[in-house]
Amino acid sequence: MSKILTQIQTSNKGTTRIVNALDHWLDKDNPLDFYPEVFCSEYSTRLNKILRENIDKDVIKFTLEDFKRALGIPPEYQTRHLKNNIIQKMISDLSEEWQAFDIETIYGKMRKILGYKITYGNNLVLKGNL
Repeated sequence: MSKILTQIQTSNKGTTRIVNALDHWLDKDNPLDFYPEVFCSEYSTRLNKILRENIDKDVIKFTLEDFKRALGIPPEYQTRHLKNNIIQKMISDLSEEWQAFDIETIYGKMRKILGYKITYGNNLVLKGNL
């Protein structure tokens, strides 16, 4: 059963990417200048933009509040839900885009989440140039 669900999820993810990529391509003035930034999560798109703007760095650290603000996550969103609902999707999306992508949780006393350390290096995978 889980194998079937995985195939359906993969199929839906691929279908979403194809539809979004075609929409992006049709909206471009020059269809040959095409590199779609199409992800399953809107937060992945926002984080990818931040990473591209900071391509000269290998690591970015965010406080919890700065992380939520940068990605447009509502401040009241529970931190315990970030890992399962948002961070896992971003890791899945951006691991395909960046070879060394990872998000580590920064903990304080009593395992309180203080922020996140995003490792990505400057090793963007340019799929169009493979």
